[in-house]
Amino acid sequence: MFFLRSFFGLWSVSFLSGIVFLRALRYRASIVNEIFVSFALSLGFNYIFTYLLGVLGWINLIPYLLLTIFLIVFLIFLLLQEKRKNDLDFYQSLWVIIGSFIVLCFLWFLNQWVSKSGSIAWGWDDLFGWNDWALSWYKNKPVFSQVNFYGQLLPITWAVSYLWSGTEVIQFFSRSLMPLFFFGILGMGFDYWI
Repeated sequence: MFFLRSFFGLWSVSFLSGIVFLRALRYRASIVNEIFVSFALSLGFNYIFTYLLGVLGWINLIPYLLLTIFLIVFLIFLLLQEKRKNDLDFYQSLWVIIGSFIVLCFLWFLNQWVSKSGSIAWGWDDLFGWNDWALSWYKNKPVFSQVNFYGQLLPITWAVSYLWSGTEVIQFFSRSLMPLFFFGILGMGFDYWI
């Protein structure tokens, strides 16, 4: 159950709000493009949402659960509207949703392989340097007042994955996002090439 909750939370942070935005705006492109655009939109939305919760001092799992429920209900509503209007758009939307789960499964396997291979990909900078800020966000103690405060997209995303997991001890889900940036760049180049 822990794994499913954490995996679903990672999908919610990484793709759900972006997919809903794309459906609401009736954005159409290739499936690969929509997956990566939804990733970027979701990270941006998650950043803004968490930042506002940090300002209000409300960082805990309940606002994320409520937001996720709202987004899923709204996504179902948008999908049903698409189904009534155009079957082709509806099936493309389903492929985008399925594709986003496939991307996360791929990243899980990649993370397993890299972490077992002894690679330095998980070295000092991306785990320990940024993780201190992620832990501050997770503990509802945002770091607004620090002199070296700057863009917190990655620490906030990690903090939300900790909230979904219920612990900061397990860093697997937060680290699973790291390869998506690399593969996103490759995937977008491949998508435009085709």
